[in-house]
Amino acid sequence: MYAELLSFFRFEDFPVSQAIVWQQWRAGKMDEDQCCRDLIRCRDPRAPLALAAFEYLRKKQEMLNLQDEIDRIQEALRLRQNPFKPHPLINSWLPQFTPENYGVRARSTILAFIGPSREGKTSKAISIFGVTKTLKVSCQGCPHGVLPGLSSFKRGKHAAILFDECRHDQILLNREFFQSGVYPQSLSQSACNQYAYQLWVYQVAMIICANELKMTEADGLSSSDAEWLRSNVVVVTLPAGHSWFLKDNETLPVTSAVL
Repeated sequence: MYAELLSFFRFEDFPVSQAIVWQQWRAGKMDEDQCCRDLIRCRDPRAPLALAAFEYLRKKQEMLNLQDEIDRIQEALRLRQNPFKPHPLINSWLPQFTPENYGVRARSTILAFIGPSREGKTSKAISIFGVTKTLKVSCQGCPHGVLPGLSSFKRGKHAAILFDECRHDQILLNREFFQSGVYPQSLSQSACNQYAYQLWVYQVAMIICANELKMTEADGLSSSDAEWLRSNVVVVTLPAGHSWFLKDNETLPVTSAVL
């Protein structure tokens, strides 16, 4: 009825309250553009508040729709993947994060997938705890020693944080964070700490993926830095030409390498 009336009369001649416009949009009888236009033209003094609420809800709905599409695509791709190859070093690294070790171990080691592009490192890393329990962030483009934003981390939801394209300097300058220790960690620190926030990542698995990772004195590291990385980073690699996805009829065991 509302739409029919508008087809016969000019809106300016018969302004309606913002409540009527809101009800029509809420009932799905009006699209977003028309709702916005009618809220402006209704001349209702309560319209500015309604417009602010409308814009807030519209943006939130767009974010929800986008997340639904992301989840749908990720699930579709997961179902198309071949099984992943196991690795003995991953199997020995995982028990750190079992409930039996909660409150027992003070810190954890880092798991590093190192190898050339298109090996399937990131997909394999995410598969360990699952896409819904793994927060993936990209380290590409971050300044020296700076980590990407982690404000999306939610304790209780995320069991692991995956740092894609991670570098040795980012690990060494954030050692306590990467050890998943018992103390809260402050991030995004600055002179005034305007944007600083704290995370408690105790027993949260830290995983990195990179094409290469400097680990030794030969790479230009000091002996103490090289020793720390060797003691705290579990490096998993594949033989040349292999991928983390099992190919059809492939049953060959995976060899391991530790730096």
